[in-house]
Amino acid sequence: MRAIDLLTSSVDMKMREKCIELPNGKNFSFWMRPLTLGERSKAQRQTAGDDTNAFALTLLVNKAYDENGGRMFAPGDLAQLKNDIPASLAEKILVRILEDDAAGEVDEADKRDIKSTGKAAGS
Repeated sequence: MRAIDLLTSSVDMKMREKCIELPNGKNFSFWMRPLTLGERSKAQRQTAGDDTNAFALTLLVNKAYDENGGRMFAPGDLAQLKNDIPASLAEKILVRILEDDAAGEVDEADKRDIKSTGKAAGS
């Protein structure tokens, strides 16, 4: 097996739900596939300067889908998002988009071991 085939077959690129709590206490959910380096680079090129909040909102516009696979935002929504969303909310969105869901997964045996010993199995 070629190295590229080994790498690409080892990852799960299925859509996953992401959720953040809004300032009013309600939840905002969106669906996305894991972020690729190409998508990150594209969003960086689309963002002028070193504005992490604009970068976060660009990623949201580019990557957010509803549960049926439809885009949640149009490119024209970016200006309104930049002007009407607090920076703190944009930062929460960025963290949620960038976090690696697979890194946080712990199977049931590891959860039991963490509870009983205070550390993960094999640590």
